[in-house]
Amino acid sequence: MAALASVDDVNRILGYTTGDDAARDSKVRAELDAIESWADGALWKISAEGAQVETYFDVPEDGTLYLPANDITVVKVKIIPYAAGDDSFFYIFVNSEAGNLNGYDVTDDGRLILRPLRTVTPFEGVRADRLLRVYARVEVHYIGTGVIPRAVTEGIAFLTAGYHRFGPKILEGMKAERIGDYSYTLATGMPGEEALPYLEQARFFLGRFMRKQRVRVI
Repeated sequence: MAALASVDDVNRILGYTTGDDAARDSKVRAELDAIESWADGALWKISAEGAQVETYFDVPEDGTLYLPANDITVVKVKIIPYAAGDDSFFYIFVNSEAGNLNGYDVTDDGRLILRPLRTVTPFEGVRADRLLRVYARVEVHYIGTGVIPRAVTEGIAFLTAGYHRFGPKILEGMKAERIGDYSYTLATGMPGEEALPYLEQARFFLGRFMRKQRVRVI
């Protein structure tokens, strides 16, 4: 995985000057390595190059998906419906029809918007709205560039700065989960209010790049 931030980025936030204290810089570098190790499992494959796949769960058929980066090239989208089972799927391409979909749109700010057919025709001359389905999974096949978004670099730098001041417990404030289409952040075990500025900045920059843990309600 490519480096998401540098010691200089972290020192800038901490108010240090890289090179003034070799031992301190070495400590910051080790803390940055720890945060990047955490990010490898917590964030999307942001630094990946070439052909990649990102999977999203419980997606409405008119859903908006946040892509790993703004500059990726989407090749195709694989849909796995609930009703059809895991062995049934179909691919959709831009401006093509498959199943009940017209296709999808990709925006400049890194979103993929699914485009369903919102009406049905029970008999000639009559149109009626129908309920939208929820897909079990949606797989987005794309080509990654390996370019790290600046927002990710800033978020990792703020989180590492917080790690430097308050220790690994600060990562407890970065847990993201979701139920259906509703996502939220758990902030249990926080090290104290003094850590909030670092956490708030890290969440602001990293929020859209974090994998959401799936919560199953029984």
